[in-house]
Amino acid sequence: PKNTASYPLHNQKTKQRLECFCHYRINPNDLSQFATFPCNVRAFTDETFKVWRCPNCQTIHALDVVDLDYYYAKYPVSDATLTWPYRIIYRKLHQRLIKHGFSKNYSLLDYGCGANGLFLQYLQQKGFTNCYGYDPYGSPESFGDATVLQQKPFNYILLQDVIEHVDDPDALLSELNHLLAPGGYILIGTPNAANIDLTRPDISDHYNPIHAPYHLHLYTPKTLESLGNRQGWESVEFFDRAYY
Repeated sequence: PKNTASYPLHNQKTKQRLECFCHYRINPNDLSQFATFPCNVRAFTDETFKVWRCPNCQTIHALDVVDLDYYYAKYPVSDATLTWPYRIIYRKLHQRLIKHGFSKNYSLLDYGCGANGLFLQYLQQKGFTNCYGYDPYGSPESFGDATVLQQKPFNYILLQDVIEHVDDPDALLSELNHLLAPGGYILIGTPNAANIDLTRPDISDHYNPIHAPYHLHLYTPKTLESLGNRQGWESVEFFDRAYY
């Protein structure tokens, strides 16, 4: 066997994502199809990762399957508090939900709410009591407690900056479909692959959110809609959001 002892164990890239959800398969020997991006997390700024864009549906994929547990172990832990910039962001998000009928009479699940559950804090301060948060990477004493999902079905589910971190979006959306009440709404926030320039790895992740190796798949509105259609969902609105 080839000697790989000189390479870090977490960086032995032996498995690759070569097939898109639309069934297009990329040729791994055609290096012109790949773009190389650095990691923007301080602990790994000396590492680079390849991504590729499907020519059919424009979805962007991370090429190499890496040891994500290793990379998340040094991921910056959010210590943010509910300051005024967050309040502005969450007020706009709240208004989007209200536009589609959200009120204090309905339940909401923030899936992937992070360590602090800031949006839940915002809603609770507004008098919403039927709101719940769950994060599969959270601690069991906090938002990692999966028993909260037993409060299902939820009238509204928020999936904010989560789906791009998941290797199998169909499995995730199927799980959420079982948590969603009939006639309920799910709001998915994620970077728009159609707006990402793969020729500019020098641009900040705030404006070019490849965020390697953490973002595994980045979608266009059309591909995201097709994922929802597989669950029998109907799209009701697409909108752009500033900054992130």
